[in-house]
Amino acid sequence: MSRSAHREVWRVVRAHPEAVGSMLDVLTAKADESETNAVLLGNVVSAGVRVAKAAVVERKTVIADFIDRVLISAKATPSYSSVRDMQAFLELIGSEFDQKFRPTISRMLVRSPEAVLPTCLWLLQAVGRDNIDLAPMYLEALAEPLAGTQLRSANESVRRAAAQLLAYLGDTPKTQEDAERAADIITRPLTLGRYTQTEQRTAAYNLLSGVRAGPGNGWASSAVILTALLKMTGKETQEAPVNALFAAIGAHFGVLIGQQNVERAECAAVIKTFVEAAQKGLALPDRSAVVRQAWAADAIGEPLWAWADAGADSESPLVRDYVQPLLVTLAAIAEKATAAPLAVGGGTLGAHVGLALALRLRPSGVDVDALAKHAANGDKSLVMWDKVFHKCSRRAECVWLLRCAEALFASGCSDKRLADPVLWIACRMPGATLETVRAAIDALATMSRTDATRLWRIVGETLFTEMDRSAPVAPTLCTWADVLHAALTGAGAAELAAAALTCHHPQALHVGGTSLWISLMQRAGVDPAELWHAHSYELEQAVMQALDTDASTDTSTSTTWHAAEALAADLVLVGGNGAAQRLLDQAHTDIDPEALRAICAEDIAVWRTPADQLFFDPVAASASDARRPPKGDDAWVEEVQRAVALRKNTPRKLSPAEQLLVTRRREVESAMRQRVEQAARGLRRGLAIVRAAVAGSASVAAANMLTLMRVVVDRAVRGGSTSATLAGDAIVDALMELVTCADGLDPVLRAPVAMGLLRARGFAVPAAWEQEPMAALASRVLYRLRAGCERTPLAAAGFNFVLPLMQATADAGGWGGLAASRVAADDEYAPTDPAAEQLALVVDILGFHAHFGFDEAMPRREMLQLLIQLMAMRPTLLAASRACLEQLASEMEGSDGPAERAVLDGGLAQADS
Repeated sequence: MSRSAHREVWRVVRAHPEAVGSMLDVLTAKADESETNAVLLGNVVSAGVRVAKAAVVERKTVIADFIDRVLISAKATPSYSSVRDMQAFLELIGSEFDQKFRPTISRMLVRSPEAVLPTCLWLLQAVGRDNIDLAPMYLEALAEPLAGTQLRSANESVRRAAAQLLAYLGDTPKTQEDAERAADIITRPLTLGRYTQTEQRTAAYNLLSGVRAGPGNGWASSAVILTALLKMTGKETQEAPVNALFAAIGAHFGVLIGQQNVERAECAAVIKTFVEAAQKGLALPDRSAVVRQAWAADAIGEPLWAWADAGADSESPLVRDYVQPLLVTLAAIAEKATAAPLAVGGGTLGAHVGLALALRLRPSGVDVDALAKHAANGDKSLVMWDKVFHKCSRRAECVWLLRCAEALFASGCSDKRLADPVLWIACRMPGATLETVRAAIDALATMSRTDATRLWRIVGETLFTEMDRSAPVAPTLCTWADVLHAALTGAGAAELAAAALTCHHPQALHVGGTSLWISLMQRAGVDPAELWHAHSYELEQAVMQALDTDASTDTSTSTTWHAAEALAADLVLVGGNGAAQRLLDQAHTDIDPEALRAICAEDIAVWRTPADQLFFDPVAASASDARRPPKGDDAWVEEVQRAVALRKNTPRKLSPAEQLLVTRRREVESAMRQRVEQAARGLRRGLAIVRAAVAGSASVAAANMLTLMRVVVDRAVRGGSTSATLAGDAIVDALMELVTCADGLDPVLRAPVAMGLLRARGFAVPAAWEQEPMAALASRVLYRLRAGCERTPLAAAGFNFVLPLMQATADAGGWGGLAASRVAADDEYAPTDPAAEQLALVVDILGFHAHFGFDEAMPRREMLQLLIQLMAMRPTLLAASRACLEQLASEMEGSDGPAERAVLDGGLAQADS
């Protein structure tokens, strides 16, 4: 029944309370006993109790009979909603529930248990343990048949429903007597040996693990159950029932050691019995290793660890009188295992339990510091040796190994190997489960909350290396982003700055479209802008060092390179113009056009030759120059010696003079190689910073377009063919990304402007852009620019992007110029000169933007240089260029800098200007 239908029923009942009786009569009529009527009846009763309670009370016998016939006696299990909606009526009848429904329930348990058991559980939950004390009514009526018969049924659904119902009944007692009685009824079939099959006993142990009596009486039922379970410890040998048995023992031992229970004499007696049995269990031989480990991990370790998590006092009487012997025994097992971890029979689980508990509770009879030192030091560490933690496969083994790592970290251990077992369980363990992965993530988070700085020093480098290897084995359970979130749980600004590069690794870069690093800062409450201002130097150095890689490295597959680019982009995003300017200043320094132009073809050929080889062999060249045709027997002797040397594959020993030649040549080529390598590294790093600035923030890139274009065009592009050879497609890619930030420039012109600039400077472009002649391309672009700028001048970002093409056009004197012609100048049929037209268009475009000279974001220095150049090379453009120059200089007045004034002074000093 939908929620809207529920609301509609309630609305009708509240509007017509006088009709409640009639509604109940219709719905409980024997002629139409359906589950739908049961749902409607429950809703009418729920609403009727509030507005017409008398009508409901008057018909409660009829309603009870309807529930008995339609829900409890049904051959098939009714829906949960049909039973749940009867809650208001069941609360109304209260203690009459037993009288009205108990006989039917008892009968149906025999006739159709699979149908009635879920209904019983839902009915009891609807009544609620707070409204009626169910224990006196149902311990005999339901508990004994369920424990003795239904829990041994061949039908799995019956066994499951019986276990759920028994667990609910075991939780309901409100008095100590009823709690003890319930526990005795539930455990009696187990101790009497009525569960003959392994599956039956395992189900019974799992059931007993979850049985808890009401508040204040849990110790009573736990004492009875624990006493019964201790009798079964010597009867189980198979792994499944053993694990279930000792998990149940540990659960009830944990109840008894509560601070409010341990002072009770009854609890103390049961705890003493438990300790005696546990001492015997820990001393079992290797052939009973499964039972011994279950004692250590499930029965002792889990409750004591939970007890310590609850803030228990390690100096309490409980530790002194009862737990101390167990901790000493477990610590002795751990101490023995530290000498030879792989020699421990049955595995190291017991040793890990002993080590973790000793470090956590620090018992007085154990030298805890010495134990921690022995466990952590050496190549064969009990915790950090890969041959030890690679054998962990079960949940308990992984959990206790992680607890050992936590405890060692809390004790001050800073060994970098401490991260290995944690990361292996989280991301590399075959057959990992959600529980093991979650335990590893929680361990990292706990260690981070303890000391985030020390944890990052331990795990940071290892994390980047692990992410380089591959993705996690089970990415659906754990990702590298999850690991980083855990490792930086307690991190502050300093730790986030140190982890910046790792957080930008391609394996863990983005989570839900958001930068992982920024999301970590938001979770830690750190303002990204403040983080940049406080740690700008460290972050900038991290980017530069990561980008300072060997120029022969393939950046498309380098994770360090991609991480540095992503970090630089985020720094531009959070640091704004300040971060962009600092990074671009470094890019301007890195790209040295003079060094690039000084590199020749031979330098590049030497650089491409492997470092252990010589590009030019001086010995061979010297021998070739000095060789003379051999005469007589000398020719035969030389040929034989050469053949023997080739057959033995032994190189000829160089003479001292030849060795000197080789050494000198090697030094020369080393210097050449180093010069090219330095230039190539700077070029690639500078272009990477440019791409990162664009990727970080388009608005910041547009505001810094002048600086970006000066880096790319004045530095990288002016390197000529050397830049094209060393950078490959990086310059083309950088320009095409800058196009996206050229605000105001017609999108149709963006790609032609970039391709035209590259062609003008001699760079290779895609074949499709080579088909159109350069003159036609330049004319088309400049005509389109002039027409658009005449209506609306370009914004500073767009104009900065266009200006280099106009500079290249002026440097070439225009494209497609005609040779000197004998046609008269006033001949109207004479062909036009495309080059002259292009230069005239350049002057016009500059004129449309000259009145923006006051804007420091405009390329004023380059505009001045270009106008002076045009005045000198084209007398026909002198007047227009001079007018444009005067306008620009006038607008610049008061805001011009030394660079602009130097250009003007130099231009005025030229004779041809």
